[in-house]
Amino acid sequence: MTLSTDDKLNIVNQKIRNVEYSKYSVELELRLEGASGNSDAAVVADLNTQISNLDAKMSILEAEKTLLEG
Repeated sequence: MTLSTDDKLNIVNQKIRNVEYSKYSVELELRLEGASGNSDAAVVADLNTQISNLDAKMSILEAEKTLLEG
């Protein structure tokens, strides 16, 4: 069985949505860490790394979406 282009687009769109949820969650954690008044530099650095990784994933997914919509 081969996936249709629409099936593939649905999967990519679901993954994009999941990355958006994840990124929002991490950004929220970063704001909460900043609000504590005692921000742990290691935690902030880790959260920023997570955001960068999610941005990289989003770029790959957007490129795949563009190819599929071709």
